[in-house]
Amino acid sequence: MYASIDIGGTKTKIGLSKDLNQFFDIQKFPTPKTFNELQSKIKGVLESNTSYEAISIGAAGFVNRVEKRIYYSPHAGFLNNRLVEEIVSDTKYKSIYIENDAALASLAEATHGAGKTYSRVAYITISTGVGGSIIVNKKIPDTIFNFEPGHHVLNYTTNETFENLCSGTAFRKRYGVSPEEYNDENIWSEFGKNLGFGLHNIILLWRPDIIVIGGSLSKKSQLFLQKTKDTLASLEPFKSYPSIEISQLGEENGIIGGLELIKSKS
Repeated sequence: MYASIDIGGTKTKIGLSKDLNQFFDIQKFPTPKTFNELQSKIKGVLESNTSYEAISIGAAGFVNRVEKRIYYSPHAGFLNNRLVEEIVSDTKYKSIYIENDAALASLAEATHGAGKTYSRVAYITISTGVGGSIIVNKKIPDTIFNFEPGHHVLNYTTNETFENLCSGTAFRKRYGVSPEEYNDENIWSEFGKNLGFGLHNIILLWRPDIIVIGGSLSKKSQLFLQKTKDTLASLEPFKSYPSIEISQLGEENGIIGGLELIKSKS
């Protein structure tokens, strides 16, 4: 038995699998506000009498893959400085892995989604925060810490980051409305332009063959994606830019990536 857990800033998802190829059960619930509540929720999904071959946990934030520790989780502060084993302390398992949630989603998109035919796949999620990773030849880069593209600075005079300008949290603060419920073309055009500037830097630094955009705000792509592409086309030094596609796997890409991570460690 295998378990893939995705602890996002807004929602937590748990998938159970017998063969690392498909899930026989997927549970979803709002991410709790306390660590004890999270432990209890996860314990309620994982079968107490089952010994797991491996468990993968994706967490929103800054993780140390060697120590298997979550250093900093901006949208779930109760996870700060927690070892991954603490999250499933009452569960029997042989192996356990910690990874940034967006990196797992990136891996899923590179192996099963819009990036599966490319060797260098960049994935950017625009949801509660902004995260992502570059996947090279179907593998997460072997670094001690994960990438945090959402925290690169786009406006040095105000110290505004990619996440400050393009996350769902920022959208609510800037415009006073929920992005899921808002269709004003002028606002989404501004959003699309900011996203274009962020992706410009991603392309320069990572040189992907394709960029896949996911997260809850990607569902509004018909309102902003053309502006994003127009912005990229206007910036130097591009004569052309990589294909930009919307995630095909939706919100389950994190737990799908968790299974892929376990496969790669087997």
